[in-house]
Amino acid sequence: MKVKLQTKIFLWITVILLLSGIVTMFLSVQMMFKNTNAALERNLFNIAETVAKLPVVIDELNYPPFDGGIQKQTLNILDSSADVDYIVVCNMDSDRYSHPNPQLIGEKFVGGDDKDIVTSPKRYISTGHGTLGVSVRVLVPVFNAENKQIGFVCVGTLRSTIQNAHQQLVLSYAIYLCSGLLIGIVGVFFLTRSIKKSLLGLEPEDLAKLYRENKGMMEALHEGVIAIDKEYKVTLFNESARKLMGIESDFLGMDVRDIMSNSRLPYVVETEEAEYDREQILSGKVIITNRVPILEKGKVAGAVATFRDKTLLIQLVEELTGAKHLVEALRASTHEFMNKLHTILGLIELDRYEEARNFILDIHKNQQELNKKLFHTFKDPIIAGLVLGKFSACKEQGITITLSPESHIELVTDSDLSHTLVTIIGNLIDNAMESASKNKDHDGYVLVGILQVENEILIEVQDNGSGIDEEDMELIFERGFSTKGEGRGVGLYLIKQELDRLEGSILVESKERITKFNVQIPY
Repeated sequence: MKVKLQTKIFLWITVILLLSGIVTMFLSVQMMFKNTNAALERNLFNIAETVAKLPVVIDELNYPPFDGGIQKQTLNILDSSADVDYIVVCNMDSDRYSHPNPQLIGEKFVGGDDKDIVTSPKRYISTGHGTLGVSVRVLVPVFNAENKQIGFVCVGTLRSTIQNAHQQLVLSYAIYLCSGLLIGIVGVFFLTRSIKKSLLGLEPEDLAKLYRENKGMMEALHEGVIAIDKEYKVTLFNESARKLMGIESDFLGMDVRDIMSNSRLPYVVETEEAEYDREQILSGKVIITNRVPILEKGKVAGAVATFRDKTLLIQLVEELTGAKHLVEALRASTHEFMNKLHTILGLIELDRYEEARNFILDIHKNQQELNKKLFHTFKDPIIAGLVLGKFSACKEQGITITLSPESHIELVTDSDLSHTLVTIIGNLIDNAMESASKNKDHDGYVLVGILQVENEILIEVQDNGSGIDEEDMELIFERGFSTKGEGRGVGLYLIKQELDRLEGSILVESKERITKFNVQIPY
């Protein structure tokens, strides 16, 4: 059975209070017993000394027979003394001159502990069994004017009286213990309620789970996250924040202004106003940041900021939208035409106008044929422009690129699918070009086929580059995996993500340095 935190704390503190109370009570009672016994002993001796010095006691013991004066005096003292059960006065023959029971006057002292007081005039305390029962009693000698012992006084308290006193003491302490325990239990109840409220009703396992999930989430984020309290002290940051800020040390608990002099988190705390998509310079980088206040019961308790490198965001957007591939295609085409313009300019400067004219006509003819072929094959101008740019890029790198004769695609009216096709086709051709460029025989080629059939689009890209190792086949679609160095491994990951979203598929074959990617997209 699972015990809740509130119940567990309540039970543990109650047990601790009970045990500590019992131990304290035991030690205190033992000390009180000792002090009570010592006080009783002092009281008995004081009364015995007082009785031994009374003139009536000395006179009757010194000049017998007695006339009852001692009995009268001892009864008066007995009535006014607490915790004293009897006062007995005896002569040197242990004959009683006084006793709480008048019928026992004149008889011998009982208990056998009077021998020492008769033979040796020294006071002492003993435990004896007299006519009234077992008692603790003191014996004090009585001297006359000549300092001669003429008898003794015995003052005692019955053991039952002492036990009753001890029981009353224990009962009093028990009442105090129960009262204190009751107050403590009430206090523990309110304490556990307060703890539960401060923990939002969560159990330790829930808190531990939340902590692990929060830590995992923070470390998984590519965005930097940093939070401060209302005193501007850093309360949370993740590894991405540390890297973006270029700080190796732990800055938890430090003033955020000492770490980032241009931080606007204190401003957000003061104004309670959120800021979104703001640019900021951080460690020489332009970052995009969002800042929001943290509110608790309607009052500001701090602020949190998330931020990311603007350059990386732009690169990611380009990868996702396919803009990167269109820009690269345009750059390749521009670069190719610039080379041709330089050639024409050189021929003109050499006054070789006829060669320049023929060169221009050849360029125009070839470009017209290529444009006509591509725009006839691909009715969608975005895909046609992408493939045209890739042709220029391959020519620039000395790679032979061939378009499959069966290739054909109609106009794609879905703009989202159009951008997705740019991402998939662009990444596949780029990978093929990079692989083909590493062909040691310098005869690298790329074969591209894009075909739209009844309800699907089929894409095939093949190259004769370095190939893919068998052990890497299961890893090539994971983000960040690449055999080309750090900062790579995004292209195939994006392709797989887009195909999963479109419920498409991709197959990879790599044999004898021939690598082929086959993609199927429902349409």
